[in-house]
Parts: sequence; structure tokens; C-alpha cells
Amino acid sequence: MSGIFGILSKNEAAPAIMSGLQKLEYRGYDSAGLATVDEDGLLERRRGIGKLVSLSDLLVREPLRGKSGIGHLRWATHGAPSIENTHPQVSGSVAVVHNGIIENFRELKASLSVDGYNQESETDTEIVALLTRRYMNSGASPFEAATEAIRQLKGAFALAFLFQNERDLIVVARRGAPMTVGVGTGEMFVASDAIALADFTDRVMYLEDGDIAHVTREHITMFDADGIEVVRPTRIIDIEANEEIHISLSKSAATERGKKLFEVEEVRRVASSNSVSVYLNLIALEQQISGFIERVRGSNSLEPKQKDRYLTFLVQIQKNIGDLSSSLPDAGGVIDNEEAEVTASYLDRYWIHLNENVEEFLSPDRTAGLTVPLGIVALSAGVGTLFGQPLLGTVFGAWLAGKVSPDKVVGKLLDLNKGSHDVQDVGNP
Repeated sequence: MSGIFGILSKNEAAPAIMSGLQKLEYRGYDSAGLATVDEDGLLERRRGIGKLVSLSDLLVREPLRGKSGIGHLRWATHGAPSIENTHPQVSGSVAVVHNGIIENFRELKASLSVDGYNQESETDTEIVALLTRRYMNSGASPFEAATEAIRQLKGAFALAFLFQNERDLIVVARRGAPMTVGVGTGEMFVASDAIALADFTDRVMYLEDGDIAHVTREHITMFDADGIEVVRPTRIIDIEANEEIHISLSKSAATERGKKLFEVEEVRRVASSNSVSVYLNLIALEQQISGFIERVRGSNSLEPKQKDRYLTFLVQIQKNIGDLSSSLPDAGGVIDNEEAEVTASYLDRYWIHLNENVEEFLSPDRTAGLTVPLGIVALSAGVGTLFGQPLLGTVFGAWLAGKVSPDKVVGKLLDLNKGSHDVQDVGNP
């Protein structure tokens, strides 16, 4: 699954980017790369196939200089794992890293080709770089060009742009996939998951859907989907503490038959006092689901009918988690009983849908799609734990840490799932 990390630093960027990418490794990937702008304004990149250690070895032989940069972990979708398809994708003076899917990239590719802007890779990401380059060649500034390019895109994505001769600029955008900005002192950081910021800052700003941000070392200027300048709140969070939520899971508690899975009073209490923790979990879950959709769409190993079943399952999960996110209060806000009822209903629907479908997708003979529902359930349990309704055992934490093999996780999950059906047999509210 893809991951983004970038930095406008006081020090050399490459080591910090590698550190940020390491925090995102647990999501899975098959290639990695980074690009920097040095003190002379020169844009350069390094890319490697396989694990980060390969990229690290390359940087020892061919170091990158510069205090500005972006990096990426890629799970191949458009195009096989190869150096040419690995991010960052570069066209002229523009470098781009990207999570998600550009749904209209073929139409854009044809239009660009007519104007002489031809692809060197098989990726949809390179189209974004080519579009931006075309707008810059027409006289637009880097930020204007990136903004115009983004407006041409259809799909769900998170993007980060770096430009030659721009040592103090990263442009980031979010549409349907998470993106955050970490605020430092004379430094700025961007990441697709706040976990990657843990070693750098505890001040985090979340882009909302449709936002585009102009980021320098001293300022963040944010524009919403309508192009109106907006100010998003900066949250002070203990990222390390919240990271533990993703791997601290406990076995499902019994619930009386016919009773709501999530008690309204408990939802109200937790959502009012731990909204930042809940929000971080949902950000991670949203990123996980988007990546899994991306992976399934690009899979060559799944049969068409099996692929359709996975996508139907994942898209419904994505909708449920989106509804749940929209029902939560702002950080520090107090949720009233009516709002808590709405949130509890969304939680019920989400967990029932997950519970009713998980056994089909986790049968041991379906290894091609194993990590899709397993990862969703694992991260979901973090949200459930917050609301006093954890679904699964600590075995998922061990799996995420690489200490338990997938086949053992599958067997354990199926055992737990059968037990939970006995005590949580409820219908959609």
C-alpha cells in the first residue's frame, strides 16, 4: 500500500524522508523512492525496487543533497514494480508522489500526447507531472500549475509536488485519501499518515477533502475545493500514544442478543473525550481501505468475479467509515445524545457489515486477497476498542508487527468470528 512523506527542513532531507517512510512500511509496498531539491535548486531523485534497505544502499552509493524533498512507498497498480514506474514521477522540473487512483488518466494521456507530452512510465501518476509541466510551460507558477492539474483529475488521491528551483515549496492535495501537514519550528512536514510525523512534531493539520495546500517552512496557505482560502485547525497530539491504538487489541466482549453493539452513552463519552484518538484511527483506516481498493483494482491474480466481490465489500466499507467520520465531533467538541445516537448507528452498521462478510474473505484458500479484509479488521479493532466494543484478539497486533504468520491469524480470526456470531446476532438498525 502506498505512503507519502515530505519535508522542508533545516537539515539534509534524505535521512529524514527515509525515517518517515520507515514508519509507513507496515502498510506494505514493493518499491520506494525520493526526490530532493539541493541548494542550487537542482531536482534529483533516487528509486529502488523492493524494501527500503535497497533504496538506503543506493543512497550510500549515490547520495542526494538538499533540505527539501518528498518520498514514497509504492504498491504497484498501474504498471509492474519497476524503476520506471516507481515514484516520484518526474517530468521536466516537476516531481510528484501519489496515493490513490486517477480514473481519467487515459483521457488525459491522449490529450497530453497530442501536445507532445509523452509518458515514460506506465503509471497514472506521471500524468499529473506532465499536466503540471504543461501548465508551467504556458506561464503558470508552480502552485498555479499544480492547482490547475489537480482540477483536471477524477478519482480518489493524495498528492505531493516538488519543483526544481523551488527550495521552499511543497504542494499537497487531498481528494478521498488522507493527507496531513506537520508543523515544526522553521520546518514543515507532509505525510499521508500522521504516524510518520511522530519523530518530527506533535502539531498536525489535517487537509479536508478537496483541499490544496501551499507549504513553505514558515507558512501553510490552504484552499478548499472551491478555491477559497481557508484555515484548518492545528491539533496538538501525542502521536506515539495514539499509534498504540492500532496494535492494542483485545478479544470481543459478549453482547446480549438484539442489543445495540455500541451503547449510546458510551459512544457519547468516548467521542467527547477522545475525538483526536478516534480521528487518527479513522484516518489510518481510510488510508488502509483506499490502498486496498487500489491494490484490488490493479490485481492480475484475482478472477473477475472475485475482484468484483472484493471491490463491492471494500467500497461499502469505505462508505460506512466515511459516514462514521462525518458523524464525529471536532476535536475537543462535546457530542450530544442525538449526535451520539447517529454515531452509534453508523458504528453498528459498519461492524455488522464487517462481521457478516469477513469469513468469506478470510478463508485460508484465498491468499490472493488475504491482507485486504485482515488489515481492515485489524485497524477497525482499534476504533472498536475505543468505544468499549473490541472485536478481535491481540493476535492482530502481533501480525501487524510481523510476529505471527498470516495463516495463524486467519485460523484465530475464524474461531473468534464464529464465537462472536453467537452473541452479536443483530440486524441493521
